[in-house]
Order: sequence, then structure tokens, then C-alpha cells
Amino acid sequence: MSGRAWIAAVAWLTSAPEEPIALEVAARRVAVGEVVEVAILGAASERELRFAEPPRFDAALALLERRLVEPHGEGRAAGMKLRFLACAPGTIAIGPFALLARDRDGSVRARATTAAVVEVDAPWPGPEPPPFEAWRRPAPSAAGGGWKALLGIAVVAAAAAWIGRAGRSRAPPPPRPPPRPSLAEFRELLRGRVAEEVEARRSWCVAVQERVRAELASRSRAAAFAWTREELVAGAGLGAWSGAEGASWAAVLAALEEGIFAPASVRDPRSRIAQPLLVLLGERSA
Repeated sequence: MSGRAWIAAVAWLTSAPEEPIALEVAARRVAVGEVVEVAILGAASERELRFAEPPRFDAALALLERRLVEPHGEGRAAGMKLRFLACAPGTIAIGPFALLARDRDGSVRARATTAAVVEVDAPWPGPEPPPFEAWRRPAPSAAGGGWKALLGIAVVAAAAAWIGRAGRSRAPPPPRPPPRPSLAEFRELLRGRVAEEVEARRSWCVAVQERVRAELASRSRAAAFAWTREELVAGAGLGAWSGAEGASWAAVLAALEEGIFAPASVRDPRSRIAQPLLVLLGERSA
């Protein structure tokens, strides 16, 4: 093979897209009310897998849990596990999903998954649900039944109104965001010394994360303290930051999650978290 042919072959191989990640479904056939478990596992060289954009799921599946899988040890793949509740019968498609993979060297690549199909069986035998007539009680006789029916409707309406008022009076208040952190205490935490031990760095990241969430919640137009990092970044901070600050806030939030969840925590918390946060907090008044 000539030199040009070798160069062309190498260029084609390096530009060829990666194979999509196959969805691992624990059970391909379930019944309504049962749990569907799906695993998305990447390559051994990848430290983290996340959705590149908010995923879309079929309305017949209710998402119960989304859990990240850390690559503990050599040869263990990173990824995530999803748990759904099957809510309606039929042939349900899961995926495909667009992903972002972060390698052990820190580089980020676009990945994708295949699609999977799950058969959800109805809780009744046969292809069609039972007729509603089989569930109804016989109609009351016309003689003397009119005033009884009206009296029953009135009693039910009064009971429903009383239950509604009692329920509203006992309803818990909506959750309130945590109070905005003191600017002086926040800066003191960021400027203080961070110990070298892994657990000390992890504890420091947890403390900073709590204050960052409270700070964003005080600036945003929604409950930012309850949103995930992907949802915050995809929603441009929900009004908590300007467009020019978006990349800096996204990098700080990613570094905080690494410091909390990564086995070795974040290795340079001052340059990746403390210094950028001090700049981002610079314009805030006490």
C-alpha cells in the first residue's frame, strides 16, 4: 500500500464515529407496576458518563431513580443506572440518548447509546381491558329512588368539601430555599487553607457546595437549590448568572461534583473552585 493510502486509512479511522453504547436492560418483559432497570456503562478509560441534554422518556415509564456509577478500580467502567416504573401496557422504547464522556485524562467526548425495547404486559388477561359494564352496580329502581339519589349526592358533596378544607388546612408549606450565605464567611472559607487529605478536601467541597446552592437559589427565579448540575447549566442558571458567566459557573459546579463524588476528590481545589468563585462573587455587595 502506498504512503498516501496509509495516510487516508489512518485519517478515516480517527474520524470514524465511536460505536454507540448498548443499553443493558435487566428484564425485557415486565407487567404494569413492575420496575424496569437500565444500565449505561462506558469504556474502561472513561471516568464519568452524563446526559448531554435533558433526556426524554416515554410517558408509560416513570423515572424512579438516576444514579451515577463511579469507576472504582482498574477495568471498572463508569456510567449510570436508571430505574423506571412501568405505568401502561404496550411496546415501550427507551433511548437512544446523547451522552458526554469524561476520560481519565480530563478530556470530554460526545457519545451516544442504542435504543432498547421493553414489553409491558397489562394486568388483565387478554388483549383488551374488561368492559366497564362488568364493574358497575345495577341501576336503582325508579320508584322512590330519586330523592335517595339526590340525598346521597348532597352527602357526598358535603363530605368532599369538608375533606378538601381539612386537607388544605393541614397541607405543609412549600419548601423554602436555604438562606443566602454571609459574603464575609463565604470568602473566608474560600481563602482558607484546604488540607491535602482526600476526605478533608471532600468535606471542604461539601461545605462550598451548600453555600453555592444557597447563593444561586437567592439569585434565580426558581428553586435552583433542588436542581441538578445538568439542569442548571441547560437552563442558563435559571436567571442566577449572566450569559458571560455561564462557562465559569458550569466549570465550578462540575469541579465541586468531582470533589464530592470522585474517589480521589478534586486535586487542585484552590485553582479550580476557590479562585473562580472569588471572582464570580466579586461584584456581590455584602
